[in-house]
Amino acid sequence: MRARPFVLLGLLLAGCGTIGLELVSTDTGGFDPGPNPDTRDDTDADTDDSESQQESAPELTDFQLSERTADNTVHVSYDAFDLDGDLAGGTADLTLGGQNYTIDVPGDLDDYSPTGTSRFHVDGSHLEPGDTINGVMYLLDAAGHRSGTLTDSLTLEGSAYSITESGDTETSAQSLGVISLPATLEGNIYRAANDGYAYTGDMDWIELRVASSTPATFSLTWDATGSDYDLHLLVNGNTEAQSVSDGGTQPESFTRTLQPGTTYVVVVGGWTGSGGDYVLTIN
Repeated sequence: MRARPFVLLGLLLAGCGTIGLELVSTDTGGFDPGPNPDTRDDTDADTDDSESQQESAPELTDFQLSERTADNTVHVSYDAFDLDGDLAGGTADLTLGGQNYTIDVPGDLDDYSPTGTSRFHVDGSHLEPGDTINGVMYLLDAAGHRSGTLTDSLTLEGSAYSITESGDTETSAQSLGVISLPATLEGNIYRAANDGYAYTGDMDWIELRVASSTPATFSLTWDATGSDYDLHLLVNGNTEAQSVSDGGTQPESFTRTLQPGTTYVVVVGGWTGSGGDYVLTIN
């Protein structure tokens, strides 16, 4: 994890001659066996074993669904590892809400990483708010090797809080009032930058409260490939309660119990990379 201070205001057989030999045989049953079949077969077997050892199925290590209500899509993210490196050219196979999807790797992906989190979107316009949809996913690499299967479920909220560009500072934080969980917040970082110590690009400040004591998991994902966005939580204006800055790893998340009567400020900051949309789920 990158240690990063959070500033509210700034907010790696050569050399031998040939000797003629004469083989003399008689007509008493002698024969020439030719090349040694055992040696030939062993060589082929070793080659086959070596090739089979180099081929491996991809490993699907994480699979998560989240809702993107602004454009009626379901956001799918997964982590995978492929020892022989031939996942690209294969497919991600997904069953979601009773429908089957085959996503080309990397062709149909919004963001593909051979060793990290990859993401794509699925049209969710046929799904209804309040429905719980079950997802089942596995990967096939270019050689046809199949990964294990992972599952995830998502209850559709059908609405989201739109984070505007008016809350770019601590004093102008956008107030959502008392929110009900789970909640989805959708916003945009128009520029990500830093001076090595503090954010010099876009930061979104979001103020919220809850009606009752509840454990809440904050999870941030973003669309800009290769960018690094961070997530911070302040209590009563200026006390940092939680922070996560894991580089470009997604999602960035933490869990904290929220209390009634307390004002929380969530800060999404763009540290490096390009601007783009983000989704913050709190559930």
